[in-house]
Formats: sequence, C-alpha cells, structure tokens
Amino acid sequence: MTTDETRFSTAQKLIKAAEHLDWLKNTAPTSDTLRAEIAESVEFLHDLAHKQAGDRASEIYKEGDPTPEEVTMFKQLLHAAGLGGASSITEDVCLGSTTSH
Repeated sequence: MTTDETRFSTAQKLIKAAEHLDWLKNTAPTSDTLRAEIAESVEFLHDLAHKQAGDRASEIYKEGDPTPEEVTMFKQLLHAAGLGGASSITEDVCLGSTTSH
C-alpha cells in the first residue's frame, strides 16, 4: 500500500468513526455532557481526516503534477468529510489547478 493509499484509508476510517459517533450522539439516550463530548470527538475526527487529505494535497500542489486518481481520491474524501473547499490549496488540487503562485 502506498503512502497516499494509507492516508486515504486512514482518513476514510476517521470519517466512518465520526459518522458512528454522530449517530450515537443523536440516537442513544445520553446525558447532555456525553453528547457534548461526542460532538467534540466528531469534530476532532473530521479535522484529523481533513489534515490527512490536506497534507497530501499540499504536497501534490508543490509537486505540481497530481494524477487523476489523486484528484479523484481527495475530492471523494473531502466530500465525505463535508469539507469540499475547506482550503484554497486543497480546492486548487481538487479542481486540477496546480500552477505555482
């Protein structure tokens, strides 16, 4: 498994964990304190997933030559995380614009 595949897989697992926690928060009979802690964990997992994608997107941006697979992978990841255009670098990579600024 390549580094990119590992990052993508890790980010997908983080997103899935966040979805499970979010479901638990909304369906399980829990206290307000526990719901707040779960919400905080969901936010943390989404932030971590975004960092996984953003780190590689930044590298691709600097390299200036993303493969179509890399662009598709990060579009899917960011869409799943609800972070479609969260950073200009990531957005540029996802849109295929890799010219240096």
